[in-house]
Amino acid sequence: MTKYKTESKSGLEFEFCYLFFHPLPTIFYKLQEMRIVVNGQEYQTEARTAAELLQELQTPEVGTAIALNGEVVRKSQLSQTTLPEGSKIEIVRAVQGG
Repeated sequence: MTKYKTESKSGLEFEFCYLFFHPLPTIFYKLQEMRIVVNGQEYQTEARTAAELLQELQTPEVGTAIALNGEVVRKSQLSQTTLPEGSKIEIVRAVQGG
């Protein structure tokens, strides 16, 4: 197995390897983890969008509000909202009870 690192046009760094024992070389991509802050706690993630982060944290979109660096993210924009390195994210879940 041969490993390589490269940087894409969007600036994301990829690590990939070729497996030569397969009849056709197969490429596996692994996104580099980045550090962000979620609800005051440092967190490492491969998520690149707010929607991917919610999936990674197993948090449903319904009843959840998310703020990125102090700005509320609309639910319709979760999959288009990219998370830069060092982002500060607040996630709030609405709960019912009494």
